[in-house]
Amino acid sequence: MGKNGENSKHVMEGLCHFALVTGVIEKYYQTACSVDDSFTPFYVAAARYHKLICHKILASLKGILTADEFRKQYKRFVYTAMWDAICFHNLKMFQLILESVKQDIGRHYLMALLKSEKPVDSFKTTQFDGSVSSSVLALKNGKLLFKIIAQVLLEDGSQNGYTDLNDLVFHEKATVEIVLNNIEEETFQKMVDVNGLQNWTKRVFLYDVNWGFRLLSTVITRFTLNQRREFIDIITSPNIPTYQFNVINVSYWEKWFKNEFTDQDFESLDKLLKLLVDGIPKLIFNYNVAIKALIIQNEKLSTVASKYLSSSNYLKFKARVIRNGPKVMNELFTSDELTRERVVRNWINILPYYLGKIGKYHFGKLVNTILSLHTEKHGEKTIQISLWSKYLDSHDYDGNKVEKVDQFLKLVSDKLGKRAVWKVVLHRDCMGFVLLGAELQQDAELVNALLTHLSDEDRDCIEHLLESSLFSSRRYTLDATTEPCNCQPMNDCCCWW
Repeated sequence: MGKNGENSKHVMEGLCHFALVTGVIEKYYQTACSVDDSFTPFYVAAARYHKLICHKILASLKGILTADEFRKQYKRFVYTAMWDAICFHNLKMFQLILESVKQDIGRHYLMALLKSEKPVDSFKTTQFDGSVSSSVLALKNGKLLFKIIAQVLLEDGSQNGYTDLNDLVFHEKATVEIVLNNIEEETFQKMVDVNGLQNWTKRVFLYDVNWGFRLLSTVITRFTLNQRREFIDIITSPNIPTYQFNVINVSYWEKWFKNEFTDQDFESLDKLLKLLVDGIPKLIFNYNVAIKALIIQNEKLSTVASKYLSSSNYLKFKARVIRNGPKVMNELFTSDELTRERVVRNWINILPYYLGKIGKYHFGKLVNTILSLHTEKHGEKTIQISLWSKYLDSHDYDGNKVEKVDQFLKLVSDKLGKRAVWKVVLHRDCMGFVLLGAELQQDAELVNALLTHLSDEDRDCIEHLLESSLFSSRRYTLDATTEPCNCQPMNDCCCWW
């Protein structure tokens, strides 16, 4: 053993002797405690609230040991003592340990201690039962412990204390919401302000954008009016690098809507829009984010958002949907496979915005977009397929396909005429007439919805063709690559007959 090790041994022997002759151990020791290497002089002094001795022990250890030796001894001296203080609800001991560590060793050691997890061999406690974490802040009395932690970190008046509090709160995702919704208002505001709202918000979203918005939908009630305005700017400005063909920055707001919403997400959106109602125009008219969301999200999105749109903002948004809807829909349908499947399922949500006398030209463009053939790779084969054919071939997940098809064809009839309905109903892709799809043919109501808006003459004609089997069956497997067709669906072209 080196000289420093010998010194350390003598120091600890002397401290143990002091503890024994003063009766400290006898007074504190309980049958529930197991005296082992962790039951150190520091432990004893902290348990008896001997502040001066705690300071001297840590200062002596730091002064006589090498850095490596100190790190080993420090953990043995301090960690179990702190966790046992927590488990026995000894808050005075807990605070004394934190103050001693901060004063005699430094805030970096204190932060490491506070971020530690409960030692496996520490006393058993029911405080963690049902907890998602074994950190200090996840305890049942975490709110009380946090007040003590904040008091210790902030006692010197340094701004570093608020930075440290943020580091501690955001150290573990499982405890962030527990703390942020319970800390005192003044402390919360200074934690947000110390490095600015933008950096603070970024830390929330670093874990996960969906989770971040769910959290912020509750925390935002604590924001001031100016902070809410700044928050709108933060979430609608491009911040997240998205790697596709090139590096493209998208906003947190857009990134959120790219993910499929759950009921919890819709609930969070409702809360956010209610509290950010003054910023609705910026949220709704932020590029084409809202239109994209309309096309790929459940129709519940419109129900939630419409509650907070003024009449004038609704009309402006409707005009933008009518104008940009076809372009955005085409962009989404030709992107990645997951987005394409969500467009197939939810594109129909855009139809109510085309109701009314205006928008005939743009609705024609929408129908062209829906009927346009796009190349898809299926293994080694290439097929030509449209949004309309994929929609009719798809499973009716929401149980409203018949109703939606009927609405769509009524719009086609009202705005573009019976000739356009004929072309939509007799739409074909590389596999044949969509009307002859196997799943569609098993759904008499859906077939009827497709035929309802035809002229009597056209309907009789198609029904005759279906009954006489003059139409060739729709093929789902191709034997060869199908070359793309560049024609426009609503124009006259032999590809459509």
